[in-house]
Amino acid sequence: MLQGRVTSVSSHDDGQYMCVFDGIGEPYFIGRENGVCYLSDNNETMLARSQRFEIVLVALEMMLPTTSDEPA
Repeated sequence: MLQGRVTSVSSHDDGQYMCVFDGIGEPYFIGRENGVCYLSDNNETMLARSQRFEIVLVALEMMLPTTSDEPA
């Protein structure tokens, strides 16, 4: 959020699902089911899947657009 790459985060169902909106308002969904975390886009395309939440966060970071202050 501080870098302008995420505008907001919302959590649902006791934190099992969250929605992250990138700097231009596109949503990404992070969920956890049966011990597996996943990342998907607004079209429900699976972008990452792992038992480790950190792996999903790295994938999300790669999907987020960079700001003009950051190198591409």
